[in-house]
Amino acid sequence: MSGESSDEDTEWSDTPCTVNILEFSEPVGPSITLGDSTATFLTLFTPELLEHIVRETNRYAEQCISATHQGDGPPPTWTTTVDEVKAFIGFAILMGINELPEIRDYWSTNDQLHYFPVASRIPRKRFMELSTYLHFANNENIVARGQPEYDRLAKVRPVITALQKSFLEAYKPHRENAIDEAMIKFKGRSSLKQYLPMKPIKRGFKVWVRADSHNGYLCNFEIYTGKEDSVETNLGAKVVKKLSRTLVGKRYHLYFDNFFSSVSLMEDLLEDELYACGTFRKDRRGLPQAIVKTTLGR
Repeated sequence: MSGESSDEDTEWSDTPCTVNILEFSEPVGPSITLGDSTATFLTLFTPELLEHIVRETNRYAEQCISATHQGDGPPPTWTTTVDEVKAFIGFAILMGINELPEIRDYWSTNDQLHYFPVASRIPRKRFMELSTYLHFANNENIVARGQPEYDRLAKVRPVITALQKSFLEAYKPHRENAIDEAMIKFKGRSSLKQYLPMKPIKRGFKVWVRADSHNGYLCNFEIYTGKEDSVETNLGAKVVKKLSRTLVGKRYHLYFDNFFSSVSLMEDLLEDELYACGTFRKDRRGLPQAIVKTTLGR
């Protein structure tokens, strides 16, 4: 049946029927050689991505310095390298684990604040320069707001795309996959920030995720950027189909909650040889009236 099915063209029965679930035969497990945490991270955060970041960071630094240069001589040069960007990412992770009130505190002469693992490896001035110039996309290629192809995540889109690719390629999930929303905690100012009062993390960036139900491995993800149209319809179904597009025809089992579930989605997934299980909201279109009119307890 198509995604436009309704009560009139759907036959329902309260008699259990036999469902022929085709055998799952896809490979499961890592597609890469696992090493220590640093090696595994760099397998996902690929050399190609690091080289891209270096190229765009150097480009942006040149643009900034040229724009502010005064005098007759050539502007000064500033460049970074792959090794330095890798170190900078490591410093950022360490600083996130060992939080101090201010960035400058990591280089403080106060022994209670001074953080040797960072301060001994990079001068504060150089760290701040990297923080200023770090860039992931060429500003000259970014589509302006209001244009049809405008992307609210354009400045980080190359990183997102690269990570989506490496996460998909690095590991083949078990048959059971879960799809849900997750929150990345963020307290700063951003038009992308969402407020979900029922979640443990109430404010931050909302991310749609598909994960291996056996171990929680993140297989695929999409960052929610807000409504694409004035009226947002079938968002849950769109999310499920997008996150599972690489699974079509492979007989995986998908699990999700009532935000995503609909009769038409289940039918479409079955046509794609994907099996699904989820809770349902009683007001979903396509449900039989016997269900809609039933008073359910908790």
